[in-house]
Amino acid sequence: MNSNDLKDNCKLFYMMKGHLNVSIDTINKSAPGYFVRLWNNNEAQYRAEGFEKHFEKFLKDNINNLGSSLANHFLNKTKKK
Repeated sequence: MNSNDLKDNCKLFYMMKGHLNVSIDTINKSAPGYFVRLWNNNEAQYRAEGFEKHFEKFLKDNINNLGSSLANHFLNKTKKK
């Protein structure tokens, strides 16, 4: 899994559920189904509000599971904004 896949999968999960309080495995397994459900949903973009804040917390909470290099890659990107 690369960093773009993880962030995309997390965003899909967040848009459907509104949180990221699950395991990385759950997020990755649910992504294909959530992608189909969100496809052509014109209002789905509004569900993404607040994702970046929740994603940063998710990374900090899962830094041991992700590996420090991948988590730091995202955390450094989010801090530069």
